[in-house]
Amino acid sequence: MTAPKVTILGLGVKSTQYYIEELHKKYHERYQEYATCPHYVYQTDFNEINPFLPNQFDTLIPNLKAILSNLYQLPTQQVLVPNITLHETLDQIETDLKFIHPIKLTANYLKSRNLKHVVIFGTSYTMNSNYIKNAFKAEGIQVSEIDKEHQNDINHLRQHLYAHDVTEIELAEYIDLVHYYAHKTIVIACTELSIVNAHLKPKNSVDMAELQINEALKLYHI
Repeated sequence: MTAPKVTILGLGVKSTQYYIEELHKKYHERYQEYATCPHYVYQTDFNEINPFLPNQFDTLIPNLKAILSNLYQLPTQQVLVPNITLHETLDQIETDLKFIHPIKLTANYLKSRNLKHVVIFGTSYTMNSNYIKNAFKAEGIQVSEIDKEHQNDINHLRQHLYAHDVTEIELAEYIDLVHYYAHKTIVIACTELSIVNAHLKPKNSVDMAELQINEALKLYHI
């Protein structure tokens, strides 16, 4: 019997479900028949985290420390966190837990393919903060600013995806934005956008959530 090697930290319902479904789908593609990916889920009350995102660290750090203390009881090799923004808080916590880190994975992926000019699609905070930009800059990757109007459109779509009320017009506008930035590599740094990206599969995008999921599956020889 294959033992669980990954623990998913359960956060928002939609993003957590997306990671779980993608793990199962890709695991089944590899092993066929009735195969499902063995893993643990430690479900939190996301209300202890989400109201304080992205950067109310004085509250986020102690709340997250309390949650992480429960993960030591689970005998898995790696922890998968289905929220890109939360990793900025995780980076400030000393722990022996091993996280499948989306920013480090993405920087390595971009470097390995000599992709040095990117734009970031994510929350308003992610698109404007220096957290990801500085990590990429340290690896010789240049992040270009996105037009403010386009940032608003991206964040508007993200919020509607979270609320499950996206219209066809909004999706069409997002596709137009992907085409507009086709001359650069688009880094998808928000799980809600990853859900859309998985269906569109634009050739010029690198999806942080997808890289996390693929890295987790390597533990199962996939």
